[in-house]
Amino acid sequence: MVSFVSGQMAARRSFFDRLQDLQKAIPQLFLFKQEHALYYTPILFACGIATYFSFLFEPDPRVSFNVWIGSLALLILSQQVYAVSPKYNYLRILAFVTCLVISGFFLAQYRTIKVHAPMLSEPLKFASVEGTVQAIDILPEGQGQRLTLYQLNIKELKDNETPYSIRLKVRTDQVYQPGDHVETLAFLNPPSSPIAPGAFDFQRQSYFKQLGAVGFTYRAPELIQSGEQNTFPLFWEHLRLNVTQIVKDTLPAGLQGVVITFMTGEKSSIQKEDLQAMRDSGLAHLLAISGLHVGLVAGFIFFFVRLGLAAFPRLALQYPIKKWAAGCALIFAIFYMFLVGASVPTQRAMMMTGIALFAIMIDRSPFSLRMVALAAFIILVMYPEMLMSASFQMSFAAVTALVAFYDYFRPQMQNLYREAGVFRKIGLYFVGILITTIVASVATGLFAVYHFQAWGLYSTLANILAMPIVGMLVMPAAVLSYLLMPFGLADYPLMLMGYGIYGVLSIAHYVSELDGAVLRVPSFSPYLLGTLTLSALCFMCGPNVLRVTGVVLFIIASATLFFSSPPSQLMISEKKNLIGYYDQNTQKLYLSSFRSERYVRENWTRILGLSKEDTLRLTEHPSVTCDQQGCRFRIEDINISISDNSYALREDCRWADVIISEGYISRSCKVETILDRKKQNRNGSTRIQFENGEYILLSVSESRGYRPWTNQYQ
Repeated sequence: MVSFVSGQMAARRSFFDRLQDLQKAIPQLFLFKQEHALYYTPILFACGIATYFSFLFEPDPRVSFNVWIGSLALLILSQQVYAVSPKYNYLRILAFVTCLVISGFFLAQYRTIKVHAPMLSEPLKFASVEGTVQAIDILPEGQGQRLTLYQLNIKELKDNETPYSIRLKVRTDQVYQPGDHVETLAFLNPPSSPIAPGAFDFQRQSYFKQLGAVGFTYRAPELIQSGEQNTFPLFWEHLRLNVTQIVKDTLPAGLQGVVITFMTGEKSSIQKEDLQAMRDSGLAHLLAISGLHVGLVAGFIFFFVRLGLAAFPRLALQYPIKKWAAGCALIFAIFYMFLVGASVPTQRAMMMTGIALFAIMIDRSPFSLRMVALAAFIILVMYPEMLMSASFQMSFAAVTALVAFYDYFRPQMQNLYREAGVFRKIGLYFVGILITTIVASVATGLFAVYHFQAWGLYSTLANILAMPIVGMLVMPAAVLSYLLMPFGLADYPLMLMGYGIYGVLSIAHYVSELDGAVLRVPSFSPYLLGTLTLSALCFMCGPNVLRVTGVVLFIIASATLFFSSPPSQLMISEKKNLIGYYDQNTQKLYLSSFRSERYVRENWTRILGLSKEDTLRLTEHPSVTCDQQGCRFRIEDINISISDNSYALREDCRWADVIISEGYISRSCKVETILDRKKQNRNGSTRIQFENGEYILLSVSESRGYRPWTNQYQ
């Protein structure tokens, strides 16, 4: 008996010894160090935010808060355990990971509760609206303007039903100013839900902007009282309008839109064909005010302030003029950020530029992945919902890839520049543009494909041609225009900037019209995007084991992306004015109408990775037969009927497996699946996916669930 107990004790000691060895080996295997914590912080925090937005129901805030407090307590406890016995470091790492993920989840829900405001649930055909002008978007020539109103009084709505703000399209050139109190008669619509399950959710975006309705006015808003720009946001909005007016008075209509975007950050005045050319050529990133623009503005001011101070030997020799120049550049960069609207990409760029300039002031290296991680974490704490936006994802993807690349190759590049002459430095400048373009294009390509289902294959060519114009002509001219506008002398710099923009647009149109300029890819799952993103981050930021794991996961996930194609599916719009059938065999989209719901039609085509040439009429499909009473077709042994005729419906109720109707269908119809007006109003746009003789029905309401920004929650 004694020998048996002794054997058991020895086995237990052996087990615990092996467990302790494993505890020591895991941190060493992954090389977790104290300085790695900042790298992983925004990644883990983002995982919690993504988990919150993936839910199909709204979690109980009290439960979320209690779990968050528990994770903080666990982190504090693990730190105390580690202080007593460092061999339990793995517990501290586990608590750190858990706490950050739960914190991201909790703060995302806190932000959702904080910005909650009423959203219109049904259209208002005639709404008497009174409100204050918050922002003004100037549309292309002849299309009027968009007014964002707040401090609203809508007679048809109760106070607890009135949105915080609304946006109205006004077809008049009457001049309004931020702060003006106006009154008008308007048609109001709720923010639109996704045009297909899994598509872009404008309703969610509007919710976090506290935009409760959109619409148009029947007449020009009447000015009740002129406003005063006595608040900080209204002051900058007024300044933006003044800059916009100066640009419109100086440049021809074809160049105004892009110049206004560079000067004020407002993209609504860009011509549609120019915007599409910029997207197809891979130059659309120039229209999002981000690190490129803020960096060029700060760099221009830094260079010329330092050059001017260096002209005085006494100053240059006795004072830190480099730090003075960095301070001036920082002030002007902050001014530029507020002038262009302080969007999230601009705030991220300003944070990184500010940290870089501050690092110069204290004699530190201005570029590192820690700076990128810190900026990402601050943005996510302030605006957790921005994780789901294309601008946040693409801007941080580009800057993370570029900083990681140049940080790795910095010694080699410094050696090349140190021994280079004038001509070699010019050559290295263009080589740097080429490398930067390739790295940024590859980094943002995944997100461009996910959000826009398109990738400009010749973006490298377009950027090599356009970037020198932007860096050496457009942005310096923009800075000069700002400096000379108070004196009424901005005409010549603006004209110079216009010539540069003309060159950029010419390059965009040329590249976008080349054969095969755009690679179109069908939409794919957000879970696949998350896998690809995490694997790429592991490769760039992780220790050796995670780097290898990231590469393997990325290859597997990429193969899944490129070797899969969307199955045959039937798409029904929310209003049922448009029905589309995608045939996997022909890879064509067959549409019931080429007149109804143009926006939905174009987006369906884009989501499926098709072009306009890949769309045909529904009647051209061989399995579809139509007459005056409706249409019938058979897909993989499934009978589908589209009809509004009462006589035809009686026949279809005996024949069809799926009936689609714009009207209401009686309960006496015992068809397996009925999509009539009642269900569509509740469920939104619907997709029926066909696989192996069966079909799967998914509506927008089912894909989004019961969340504060959905129709069901209102």
